[in-house]
Amino acid sequence: MKYKIIDNFLKPEDLEYLQAKLPTLKPKPDIPTSFYSKKSWGPDQNTIDSGKLLQLEEHYVPHAMEILRELAPHKINLVDDVAFNLQSTPPHYAYPIHLDSNQKVLSGVVYLQPTESTGTFLHKNSRDINGEEVPWKVNRAFFFSRNPVDSWHSYKGDEVGVRWVLVFNLLTSKLRKHEIKDKGFLKYTLSRIRKESTQGVETSMS
Repeated sequence: MKYKIIDNFLKPEDLEYLQAKLPTLKPKPDIPTSFYSKKSWGPDQNTIDSGKLLQLEEHYVPHAMEILRELAPHKINLVDDVAFNLQSTPPHYAYPIHLDSNQKVLSGVVYLQPTESTGTFLHKNSRDINGEEVPWKVNRAFFFSRNPVDSWHSYKGDEVGVRWVLVFNLLTSKLRKHEIKDKGFLKYTLSRIRKESTQGVETSMS
């Protein structure tokens, strides 16, 4: 997996704002909880105040686009939305190895609280149980562009305290185009043919 790690990613005032926001949120005690803020949503739907959300976009979207240009330049024209998500993970919860959704063109996470916790784990495939950790450090950012082959990852609590991160994604509504760019046109076409053939067999048997 190609990825980028950046320490001291957030400006001090933005880090302070987000950390101060965390005690006002009410996460679920047994599963991860996401508190969303999205560019295309109205202010009543967003966790982050509209003014601060605009500042975050101004401060970090150009930087994220440059990271995407470095990691996956062929996807630059797919981006049509942005999302910021404050996410908690309970101490004893482990999110399984997975691939991000096709909506995410660039996936990013910034470690917020506590001072010590577990980072994100990178896996060679869905059976690579141990993986490689991107170590936890407050205000460390980790970015990658998803693909269906080698962007497997997971995360978990440290069995001590709640793990808080800022999830920062560049998004697309062009899901078919994204899949074609990930797989290539030939592989995409063949996968569609196999999928339609399988569906046809299942329909004839039902």
